[in-house]
Amino acid sequence: MSDLLSNNSGLVTATIKPKQQTYHLVTDETLSAIKEKSTVADLLMLVTSLLFGAFFSVLITVNASVGLPAETLASLSIYKYVFLGFGVLFLIMTIATVIMSNSIIKSVKSSENTLTSRAE
Repeated sequence: MSDLLSNNSGLVTATIKPKQQTYHLVTDETLSAIKEKSTVADLLMLVTSLLFGAFFSVLITVNASVGLPAETLASLSIYKYVFLGFGVLFLIMTIATVIMSNSIIKSVKSSENTLTSRAE
């Protein structure tokens, strides 16, 4: 047994490599733009989900109801298309805001303002 430990035969060996970390430096205006776009995207996403929820609620009500007056069905049909139209509009605005936010983050990553450190 002591022979096995003395010449390291059969034991696993490992090499520890230092980790390299890159820090992207941002300015105050870039950071506030990222926060602003993220907050706007979250609010638009909330409104979009509410509009699509209202659309599906009206759609289910129209299809599942029996004996509704024609006036009610006509107004529900109008609401259905209004909710769908505004839902699609807010969805497009949400996607545009998320893309703009991601482009700001990519521009920060591609800028020259980076620090690289080696942690040992």
